[in-house]
Amino acid sequence: MPCPYVLPSPPTYSPGCLLFAKANSPCTPGHFLFAEANSPGFDINPHPRPLLPEGEGRRKGVCHLCIEAEILHVLSKVNRSTSLLDLGCGYGRVAVRLSDKAGKVTGIDISEDNIELAKEICSERSNMEFHVMDAADLKFYDDFFDLVICIQNGISAFKSDPEKLISEAVRVTKNGGSVLFSSYSEKIWETRLEWFRIQADLGLIGEIDHTKTKNGNIVCKDGFTATTYTGKDFMDLASKLDLKAKVYEVDESSVFCEINL
Repeated sequence: MPCPYVLPSPPTYSPGCLLFAKANSPCTPGHFLFAEANSPGFDINPHPRPLLPEGEGRRKGVCHLCIEAEILHVLSKVNRSTSLLDLGCGYGRVAVRLSDKAGKVTGIDISEDNIELAKEICSERSNMEFHVMDAADLKFYDDFFDLVICIQNGISAFKSDPEKLISEAVRVTKNGGSVLFSSYSEKIWETRLEWFRIQADLGLIGEIDHTKTKNGNIVCKDGFTATTYTGKDFMDLASKLDLKAKVYEVDESSVFCEINL
């Protein structure tokens, strides 16, 4: 199968699916690659259901993306009265799934292209809205949302001050609401590293610098770096901000930090 592929134009693209995309597409390198270790190509077809069956967890030979487990976890905390903010929403791949259950979903992203595409993809969803905005400088009133999420390792990917990110998320969350941040579990280090090796081989990111790649951090020779936050990292941040938090794993692939206000 020839590659790379670019993101198809709506409406042929189904939000929430996993696909392989060029680095200059609306996708972020490291977030949307799906590969079978023994297959000659990549699965780019829209999937109305998870690529990994529920409960199966990590499968040998698959670059397992934990996004589905994270979405299901967030959905377990959402109902029709929930007003939700998705930080770093991209083109709405998570937000559109959450809108099936939440009362109102607002997505923000610093990329104008991402927001333009999100609005196009989700144009028929009356309970969704999208804004170009910096997650570390939110333009919403205090106590505005029931649930604020920053999943799929956004706390690292944004390259912003993590204390500011968490402080802003907490500021716009109502009393009695919750804030959820997530990163990757050390249990999927080898799988995650392989996932980045594939992307490096295909030219989506620079060659991996194996002398500097360790302890959850992947460093490429072109300067690209993918870091993670451990449970201890999250607890240390919460302590600095005088916040009560709990940390737990989901699907042995993600580390969640939950702050209940």
